Amino acid sequence: MPRAASTSPGPQSRPTCGILLAGLLAVGSARASAPPPEKVSFSGGVTAYVHASSTLKSKTPGRYAARNAFDGDPTTAWVEGARGPGDGESLLLKFSLPIQLDGFALWPGYARSLTTLVDNAIPQRLDLRDASEDLAEPGRSVMSIELRYRLSVEKGRDGTARCSSLAKDSINLSPKLIVRTSQPPRVQTLRLEMTALPQTLHRPKYSDQSLSDWMPFFHIADTASDELTDVPSPLPSPLREVAELLRQNMMHWPQAPEEVPLAPGVTVPSLFELAPQELPTWARDELHHQLHLPESLPADSPVSQLGKLIATKFIGPAVTVTPLRTGEVVLLGEPYELHREGTTATPNPEAISVFPVVTLDSSFRIKRVELRTSGLRGAGCEQSLPSVEP
Repeated sequence: MPRAASTSPGPQSRPTCGILLAGLLAVGSARASAPPPEKVSFSGGVTAYVHASSTLKSKTPGRYAARNAFDGDPTTAWVEGARGPGDGESLLLKFSLPIQLDGFALWPGYARSLTTLVDNAIPQRLDLRDASEDLAEPGRSVMSIELRYRLSVEKGRDGTARCSSLAKDSINLSPKLIVRTSQPPRVQTLRLEMTALPQTLHRPKYSDQSLSDWMPFFHIADTASDELTDVPSPLPSPLREVAELLRQNMMHWPQAPEEVPLAPGVTVPSLFELAPQELPTWARDELHHQLHLPESLPADSPVSQLGKLIATKFIGPAVTVTPLRTGEVVLLGEPYELHREGTTATPNPEAISVFPVVTLDSSFRIKRVELRTSGLRGAGCEQSLPSVEP
């Protein structure tokens, strides 16, 4: 169970083998019971009730309450209280009126510090569902999201290297931004289900999953007139500016890629020269093949190629947004998955992930575009985000 990195008392320890069976049953029953719904407020006067599948008990009232995931403070968190790994734990959010969901920002895990993050279970998979029709049913799928983190390499007793632990890297405290650029769903009740990172990638001290913040941004949807009402963005800077940049321009850049906002004095080399040099030849060839867009013409300028890449390839379900001390902002998109099957000459199959990395200047214009691997070597390391530290 979570332990905050502070001097205040943490939650009670789990029962030991010395406690009577009746006590065990009582504790298990108390932990598994669903807490009552809690009211939360959003921009534009919109309110909602949040139902948690379970909440971890604490001597401090409200310390792990579901409303903590909507207070705009990533150092507080909702923590599930079901016994075991917590897969399938969920938050059900019922808005006071229908909305068009344009996207949301997530601070997954217990993001109070790198210590609390690493010590606790952390979600890998998120399933967002529209539960408007029946609160008791899972609901139709809105989106499924795979979250990625920076991992660290550990060596086993046999000397085999593998990525099996969450790294104490500041990028892991960065929010994940999800922007819907086409056909945003209109909903009134959302269910967010979480599945933890497997122990092959992370072995936490405590098995309870946490969500520090879930910040939706949306329009109010009038179902009778089919009109939308703007709602002020709840996102803090730089998330607000990055979300607006992506939402307003992603649909436009394929038609006018020359309008991609480049920082002054920046020249963009051909995208086909961006393949990381540490990649083997087969991976570079496959990457070039994936980046080739059928609608591209040989005469396309590098800026035109860049606009098409960002609009059609870069943004996946979740973008990691990391501000730097310099005032720049780094965006890490979904990776290109490169695979090579085994052959007679090279019998072992290989898998490499290459992440698109876009650096924005302080005015949120594109300063640099790169393709990076995690730089780590070992089993499972292709799952790791690259580091953004200089």
